[in-house]
Amino acid sequence: MAKTVYLFHSGKAFPRLKALGEKRGRSFFLRKLAAVENLLELRRNPRSQEYMKDLVRGAYGECPPAQFVVMENPKHLPEILWDTVEEIVLLWPDANGTGWTPIERNVLRLKNPITRVVVLNGRRRWFVINRMTWYGFRLRRLLEKTFLCELGFLTFFICVSPFLVLTDLLRGRR
Repeated sequence: MAKTVYLFHSGKAFPRLKALGEKRGRSFFLRKLAAVENLLELRRNPRSQEYMKDLVRGAYGECPPAQFVVMENPKHLPEILWDTVEEIVLLWPDANGTGWTPIERNVLRLKNPITRVVVLNGRRRWFVINRMTWYGFRLRRLLEKTFLCELGFLTFFICVSPFLVLTDLLRGRR
């Protein structure tokens, strides 16, 4: 088997979120929640498979087609002899690997302890991933998926705005 395997996920980052609103008879809220998937996909700005292949060529040289594995379902890894692989390159089409958590979980579980897992993302950044960096990316993905930072700022702005308006009125500004 190949010493290096390049994994690329070609599906949507949040397929369950999209499926919520597609069934007939779903409530207005579930349809709007499913529409959030389009917004998340737009913010994600994923690169194409051809773009990621070009990145691999630039970083590693030409790779045989058997080493470049395209996955549709993130929960099922391809049948590979994981003990013989020396390096696994995860090709994130976006900046932080949104939607890759099931793939990474399975890769980190199945790989040989001495196998190196490397990420090459759509912004041409290359780095080694281990459990600690993986937890950090999972936290960033959670913040992006749930809009917690935006909601926190909105809450802060709503709470502070009346005081700012009152201060302006007391100083004679309109």
